Amino acid sequence: MKLAVYTTYCGVTERATLNPKTIDKRYPYYLISNNENYLDTISRSFGFNPIFLNSDVNSCPTLSAKQSKVAKILPHAFQELNQYDYLLYYDDKLELNLDRIEETIETLEVFNSPIAFRKHPTIPDTNVLFDFAESMYQWRYRVDWETLIKYITEEVEAGFKLKANRYFGTGVILRNMRHNNAIKINELWYEHTMKSSAVCQISLHFARQRFKDKFLTLPENIAKY
Repeated sequence: MKLAVYTTYCGVTERATLNPKTIDKRYPYYLISNNENYLDTISRSFGFNPIFLNSDVNSCPTLSAKQSKVAKILPHAFQELNQYDYLLYYDDKLELNLDRIEETIETLEVFNSPIAFRKHPTIPDTNVLFDFAESMYQWRYRVDWETLIKYITEEVEAGFKLKANRYFGTGVILRNMRHNNAIKINELWYEHTMKSSAVCQISLHFARQRFKDKFLTLPENIAKY
């Protein structure tokens, strides 16, 4: 089993949020960033393998959030990660608990699943509109509110549902990169994110409806703030 853990940060150093306590020496860790100085400092200080994302550093939180989606959603685009069978993404503010990660990977294999997420920690229902409402409290998302409304409206008009059996958060993502649909899911999700907003949970909600594969649920205790 070849597993790598990775996270990403795009933007100015002053806004960086990495939780350095998260390193588990049983697995290789990667940090993907467009900020070369930050990337070098974190790599030398905490043991992350650095991957440079070739995009301009910007102080705009909205633009930086969108830049970070390249690493978050398209890990297969990075040569350094292509040697691994499984990839675990996590939000850099989280602290991981990987004691059950091998058991979780076995579950992916049993169900022939390409991907797994945690249940969203705060959305009280399975309706995507709750996430839309919650995201509007954050300025980096609110600036795209018209585009996001247009996107949701078009998806519903095309026959896709506002509700799901389970609404996922995207702070932790486990991928089976050997699965036939892993890259297809990544690329469609990214396409939907770029045409909607940086609230990638909303674009995931609609993109996943195009696939018959079972999207699994990760253990709640796999990460904490």
